[in-house]
Amino acid sequence: MNAVIDPNSFRSTAAASLDADKARGNMDEILKRLGILETTLTDVRLQLASVLALLPTFATKADLTNVEKKADAIAAVLPHLATKAELEGVRTDVQTVRTDLQTQVSVLIKWIVGTGLGAAGVAAAVATVISRLMG
Repeated sequence: MNAVIDPNSFRSTAAASLDADKARGNMDEILKRLGILETTLTDVRLQLASVLALLPTFATKADLTNVEKKADAIAAVLPHLATKAELEGVRTDVQTVRTDLQTQVSVLIKWIVGTGLGAAGVAAAVATVISRLMG
């Protein structure tokens, strides 16, 4: 049972029996593919380096926890904020106040002009009376 097996008995030359031109063609194909693989590997290394350079700028879990807390705080405030429909009523009220204010300003200007004309008329009458009494 302790027979010695010759390692060369399992070798066959059938798989290695390609002629030289086919072997050279296969080697050229392998070298071409290897060159493409090396070029691709260089591109992958450059892309990986750019990703690694950006890595410190990415958010951490702690950063995202803070963002989540802030979002929760905003969500808690949202129900108390006015909607567009509610603000439309305020816009209508503001427009009404503007209209009333413009009306009051025009009334005030008319009153000032009327008072000025009345005062000028009284002054002219007083001047006329004084000039007739003096003259």
